Amino acid sequence: MMVLNRILAGQLSAAEAASLLKLSPRQMQRILAAYRKEGVAAVVHGNRDRKPKHTIGEEVRQQVIALARGPYAGCNQQHLRDLLAEREGIVLSRASVHRILAGAQLLPDPKRGKPVHRRRRQRYAQEGMLVQIDGSRHQWLEDRGPWLTLIAAIDDATGKISAAIFREQEDAQGYFLLVRQLVERYGCPLAFYHDRHSIFLQSRKATEADSLQEQLAGSQEPTQFARLLQELAITSIAARSRAGPKGAWSDSLAPYKIGWWSNCAWQEPAPLSKPMRSSRPICPASMPNLPSRLLSQCWRIVPCLSQ
Repeated sequence: MMVLNRILAGQLSAAEAASLLKLSPRQMQRILAAYRKEGVAAVVHGNRDRKPKHTIGEEVRQQVIALARGPYAGCNQQHLRDLLAEREGIVLSRASVHRILAGAQLLPDPKRGKPVHRRRRQRYAQEGMLVQIDGSRHQWLEDRGPWLTLIAAIDDATGKISAAIFREQEDAQGYFLLVRQLVERYGCPLAFYHDRHSIFLQSRKATEADSLQEQLAGSQEPTQFARLLQELAITSIAARSRAGPKGAWSDSLAPYKIGWWSNCAWQEPAPLSKPMRSSRPICPASMPNLPSRLLSQCWRIVPCLSQ
């Protein structure tokens, strides 16, 4: 305003004013012409106090808030966005969902824990070189069913769930079924990475109660699962820590826990004797972009079938 008034008073030229306001001379002339015609109203932007055409309506906002508090409670922002598009016909970006939830104070408080020092290792180069296996006992069906243990196999190179099965407890039979599912779907991996559970390793040295061969060897006979891996020529790698691959393995399963809860909310829980089905797969539909070195695979054919 002061610059424009100085131009009209003859104290400043239009070129000097354009340089001060960092505008082009032509733009300065247009502003000056509008200021002479309309006065102060010419300086105000024409879109002021106007709602953009692409703004989200209040009715849609209230519908999203109601769904986030009701049937989709507990979903993260990305999963809620997918559910709104697939089941409600409401197409929004993840940022828009975030703004709506933040305005309704529905966002969870950020968890700020004590930083933990971790030494991250390089992932294996090819899919099928190393597969992490473990069990996760969780209230997968919330209050609609019993606690279940998800026994899953996660490929180290890609991070995807290669096989999974629900069991009442973490047991040897569940791991046998897991290996069968993995072998039928992909083939044999080069190695399994697991914890030091007694299913995989004998937990003690041989004693007088064991057989003479075990006493002479100083160790017990391998477990049934270890014998299975020997037959399939799969290397068994036990974690050094007692917990095993729980940290990274649980991090990989964390996004699927919320997804499974939401998908089961519209279905009646089936008995364990029947396969559990969901309208959406447990695994994400698309995996993140992987480097070109991961495009090749090294799954092997079952030894007995290759002969």
